Amino acid sequence: MRFFTSSKQHMNKILAVINFIIIVSCAQVEESDAKINLINTIQSFEINQSWSQEPNGFNRNVFYRYPVNDNSSNPVAIVLHGNGGDAENEINKYSFLTKHVIVAPQGYKKSWNIGREESKAPDVDFIGKIITQIVDLKNIDKNKISIIGYSNGSALINQLLIELKSINFESAVCAFSQLNTLQYRNGTFWSRSSIDSDVHDLRGSPNNNKRILSFAGTEDKVCPYYGGLGIFNYNFINAEEVAFIWAKANNYQNQKINNPTLESENIYKFSYLQGNVVHYKLVGAGHGFNEKLKEKTNKLIKDFIEK
Repeated sequence: MRFFTSSKQHMNKILAVINFIIIVSCAQVEESDAKINLINTIQSFEINQSWSQEPNGFNRNVFYRYPVNDNSSNPVAIVLHGNGGDAENEINKYSFLTKHVIVAPQGYKKSWNIGREESKAPDVDFIGKIITQIVDLKNIDKNKISIIGYSNGSALINQLLIELKSINFESAVCAFSQLNTLQYRNGTFWSRSSIDSDVHDLRGSPNNNKRILSFAGTEDKVCPYYGGLGIFNYNFINAEEVAFIWAKANNYQNQKINNPTLESENIYKFSYLQGNVVHYKLVGAGHGFNEKLKEKTNKLIKDFIEK
């Protein structure tokens, strides 16, 4: 009888240990699943601003998603859509940036205010406020913030490079919209005293510590590669000249590059300042990366901002 009782007690202890292991394992699985769901979930915050179109204030959406990793210090890529774009959809276009927190602000009326767009919102101030807020998010490397823009988003980056003084903004990637003559003329960068106007009447002084990568297609009719009138009657500067202008703004002292290196088929590279200012000439490309180019250009972007 004693033997039976002892065995029963021993068995109960074994069952209790097994149950404890099961409970702990389930909790760990639930915690892991919750973490994965949080990583894969697009989250958001709002920035409130007021301006002529929204005098009573307007909450502007900013979406973001963490990468699938356990890093305690993640670099950030702020991605700016083109005219008519959608911020949430823009996040998915940058899934190749596997180490970055992707942050996608929504442009007011789906555009960015360079001067002649439908939006008259204070977008330079908007991006500045976003940077201030994201550096306080968890697991962020506040010294590794890149801004990537396409078309109208790239045009805003040009203005950010002129006006935004944030020390956290490290690298810029401009795709398919180079400087126009409102932003740069007579050897001087310009900004506006009134964001309701397209008159750029204030002399600008860009920070000279930004890394800049740019892409432009030789057959682009929206923002002409070789310069001239394009969308909204903006007068664009030759894309190769723009790369030289940015290099000089970053203290480049030598001659303009006229003979680029062949990176791969139909992609020519102009590299200044040991690769800190780089322009890619996409021969035959129009206003955007076609499917043939995407794999190559995605890698070029990834390598540049992860350097």
